[in-house]
Amino acid sequence: DGARLAGATEEEVYAALGLVWIPPELREDAGEIEAAAAHPPALPQLIELGDIRGEVHMHTTASDGRASIEEMALAAAARGYRYIAITDHSQALAMANGLNEARMLEHLARIRAAERRFQASHPGFRIFAGVEVDILADGRLDLEDVVLAQLDVVIGSIHSRFDQPEAETTARLLRAVANPHLDILGHPSGRLLLRREPYAFDFEQVLAACHRHGVAMEINASP
Repeated sequence: DGARLAGATEEEVYAALGLVWIPPELREDAGEIEAAAAHPPALPQLIELGDIRGEVHMHTTASDGRASIEEMALAAAARGYRYIAITDHSQALAMANGLNEARMLEHLARIRAAERRFQASHPGFRIFAGVEVDILADGRLDLEDVVLAQLDVVIGSIHSRFDQPEAETTARLLRAVANPHLDILGHPSGRLLLRREPYAFDFEQVLAACHRHGVAMEINASP
């Protein structure tokens, strides 16, 4: 009869169908329609910027970053964060001025001192000490375990030999993930959008190993 039912907003369209609005991130034909139609609705709550309480992958001028520890802490506090982890590169990434064992221990001392100073004006704010350590071609981590054991956060990433066959890269990652000091597997796949293809590995096998060993898998994308 020409009566207008909906269309001014997405929310109006969904309401006309008896559904609550479904965020675009959930539109994957994975049960979200049924969840939106349930009473009460059963859609999952998406993480938003305001939910973020800290940042655990940060490079400073100690390697290839452009800000000091204190500058990073001030910027984080201004965003309402409660903690950061300083995780500069290790020695294998020479182009990024990566840290060897001696420099890492000196950097660790600087981070601890910076946290004490910063807490004078920002009580309770934590500055954790960490590293983004290279996963070498054979799966070893690029710093000695005696150094890694002193850090709060250890991220392991592949930055070289992207051309290894899938089986070799999978074994490489599995050995790294089994290291008891590894906390996070950094930028899995090594892909850079429109610039570098991902390296080949058995994602499901590595993901299962991360689960067994309590290693987080970083989710990121470089635009």
